[in-house]
Amino acid sequence: MNYDFFIDGEQYKISFPKTFPITKMNFIKQHQPLIDKKYKFIYQPICKVGCKTIKTWMLSLKEEDLTFEMGEEEFGKRTEFMHSRGDFNIHELCIMLYGITGYHETIHKNYDGIYISAENIKKLDKENFEIVDELKSYFKFTFTRNPWARIVSAYLEKFRNPNGFTYRQAIDMNHSWKPLIPEKCFSKYFDTDNILSFEGFIDILYQLSKTSYNNFDIHFLPQYIMNDMYIKDYDFIGKLENFENDFDKILKELDIKIKPKYKIGSNSHQFQKFYKFYENREDLIYKVFEIYKEDIERYNYKFTDLEK
Repeated sequence: MNYDFFIDGEQYKISFPKTFPITKMNFIKQHQPLIDKKYKFIYQPICKVGCKTIKTWMLSLKEEDLTFEMGEEEFGKRTEFMHSRGDFNIHELCIMLYGITGYHETIHKNYDGIYISAENIKKLDKENFEIVDELKSYFKFTFTRNPWARIVSAYLEKFRNPNGFTYRQAIDMNHSWKPLIPEKCFSKYFDTDNILSFEGFIDILYQLSKTSYNNFDIHFLPQYIMNDMYIKDYDFIGKLENFENDFDKILKELDIKIKPKYKIGSNSHQFQKFYKFYENREDLIYKVFEIYKEDIERYNYKFTDLEK
């Protein structure tokens, strides 16, 4: 597919490699809702919105006695250590224990052949699903995050991780765009190490979003897209910025005593102030607004909410 791409007012025709497009359907396995039938709740994960912390908490519910014995904080530390050491993957383990959909590896080759577990999910059409009536009384929740902060966090983790530039989809995006950018504009999009700059990264997402969100990695997709894919009526939508207070409301509703007394996730940007990426860059503030307009309006976010 060809895209009209504008750089400094000049129009270019961009043709993607055969590995594209990526659509939200590529992420059914990774981003499916997680269901706990003991406590009767359904959680919809969103990348870069505390999902690893919440998934670790869900794992602790499978080991309640052990969690109470060692304490929630220690359980979180050990789980993250075992995840980082490669003993298991928190995301994959939660899919195995709590995943709401059936899944076949052929999903990437044949979207029409998606297998959805009739026990939990009804397929409405090619790209939309609904939980079965028997589960609609379950407490359904998700969390959202300020889009201006979330996209900086995603960029830093996937493109500027101190442990190395290793995320496959980011590498693919980098390699795919490198030959497409005209030489005279190259420094506007790539840093001296030939990795996409934050400015270039945002501009690419901005221009792609004018046509569709295809070719967005799951970590860059607007939050509402995944939130709407399965669950149509949430009982609670918390905000990462108010995580502790909002999660306490969930625990009270579900009558669960175990708390997520930890913050599991990337440490690649723990000392970064996200607003600094936008200093004196009204153009970047505007582009992120346009990319994530639905998130910003639906979940009531403002750029000025960013911590300074």
